[in-house]
Amino acid sequence: MKYLRVYADDEGNSHFEDGEFETNPVDLVEGFPPASFTGAIPVSEVQMFRLEPGDWIDDWHPAPRRQIAIILSGGIEMESSDGKVRRLLAGDILLAEDTHGEGHRNRSIDGQKLVVAWMPLVEDRGESS
Repeated sequence: MKYLRVYADDEGNSHFEDGEFETNPVDLVEGFPPASFTGAIPVSEVQMFRLEPGDWIDDWHPAPRRQIAIILSGGIEMESSDGKVRRLLAGDILLAEDTHGEGHRNRSIDGQKLVVAWMPLVEDRGESS
C-alpha cells in the first residue's frame, strides 16, 4: 500500500519520499480475491478535518507530530521546502514526519471541499526511517 512521506533532514529542510506499507493477503470471503492488510499501526486518536470549497493556502509549517493523514475527499497540493510539489487526492495516504525546520505548505485544489482523517502515531514505533 503506497504512501507519500514528508520528512525533515538534519538541516530542517523538508523532502518527499514515496514509501510502501508491507501488506499481507487475507482471504475474507470464499470465492473472492484476497484483501491486502498492513500490520497494525498504533495511533493515539483520529481527528477529522474539513474545509469547505474555496481557495486557501496553508503557509509554511512543520507537522505538529508524526502522523498519518488519509485524504477522504477533495485534495491538496503540498510543497516541501526543497521546492518539490505533490498532489494528494481522495484515497491518498500521507506520512507526515517533518516535525522540525521550515516544514511544508498546502493549498487547495480547484476550490474543492477537503476532508482528511489525521491519526497521530504512537511515538517510538519506528514505522519508517
